[in-house]
Amino acid sequence: MALKSKESEQSQGALLRWVRSNSKYLTLTSIAAAGIAVYQFLHIELDVQLYFVSGALLTLSYAIPFTSNKGLRYVPFIKTIIVAVVWGIATVAPVVEIWDVTAFVLLMVRVFFVLSLTLPFEIRDVEIDKKDELVTIVGQIGVEKTKLMAFAFLFTSAFLHLAFFPAFHKPLILSFALPTLILYDLNRFSGEYSYTFGLDGCMIFQLASLYLWHEYVV
Repeated sequence: MALKSKESEQSQGALLRWVRSNSKYLTLTSIAAAGIAVYQFLHIELDVQLYFVSGALLTLSYAIPFTSNKGLRYVPFIKTIIVAVVWGIATVAPVVEIWDVTAFVLLMVRVFFVLSLTLPFEIRDVEIDKKDELVTIVGQIGVEKTKLMAFAFLFTSAFLHLAFFPAFHKPLILSFALPTLILYDLNRFSGEYSYTFGLDGCMIFQLASLYLWHEYVV
């Protein structure tokens, strides 16, 4: 266990060194991304803009207390739920014209998928969250049960996707296989790369799988 902890600290240190050494490029990339985001925001429908603004306000309310209280950050179990809901809305609302059953199922597919990817970050941050007196899922039920919950969310997302959108079953199986492998080998001593590039990369990997399948196979 001590060895795993040391390896985790080394990987986190390597990542921090990389971020610091490339801070100028990361800053320029962030500014460019922000500029593109603002431009795109100004050219989308008003109702979609309202979805994004609502998600942004929800995110800010988690990070910044608006009253004398500690804010949403200290509401039990809220951290992971906010991330999943905001990401779900942000990725589904722009492509939905009518909020029917199919659209709602697509939203649930995204929310469950993001939940499966964000729950492990509670495992990584368990000691930090304890110091901040945050009530988290992993703090209440432990690492292994949290991993089982993440698997349950992942498989629920896969089931709904395959049941309602069967035309994309092959790329979906591929895109769900990667987070399954990462989750299986994950623990609180896992290196930062498993989280930052592994789990975060699963969303990009799923998008790429679906896009390539749609463009070059179907």
